[in-house]
Amino acid sequence: MHYLFVIAALLTAPSSALAQDKYDVFIGDYVASGHIVSVCKNFTTYGVQDAATIAKQEKGLRRNKVLRILYYGNTDNLLKLGDYVLASQGVSRSKPAQLCRFAKSIVKNDEGIGRFLRVRK
Repeated sequence: MHYLFVIAALLTAPSSALAQDKYDVFIGDYVASGHIVSVCKNFTTYGVQDAATIAKQEKGLRRNKVLRILYYGNTDNLLKLGDYVLASQGVSRSKPAQLCRFAKSIVKNDEGIGRFLRVRK
C-alpha cells in the first residue's frame, strides 16, 4: 500500500515538496498517456502488460509491482496522478486542442509520457 500513500501525498503536497519515487513517476507518465489517447484519437498507447515490460527493461522496476499498481491500485488516485503529471507539463484534459498539440510534440520520445505514445495508423 506504499504507492497509495505516495500518490495521496503527491496530490496534497505543494509542488516544491514533491518527492516522487521511481514507480510514481513511471506510472504517472503511463496514466497520463492514457489520458491523452482518450482525448486525442489519432494517438495510441501501450497496454498494461507492455508498459510493465518497459518498466523492467528501461527503468529496472519490478514488473509485477507495476502490474499490481496498475491493475489493483485505487483508480481515482491513478487518474489523479495522470492529471497531475499532465498539469506539471502545463496541459489538461479539459483543453483537447492543447493536449493534442502537446502529444504531437512528445510522441515517441524516449523519456516521460512520450515513450508510451504512438501515432494511430
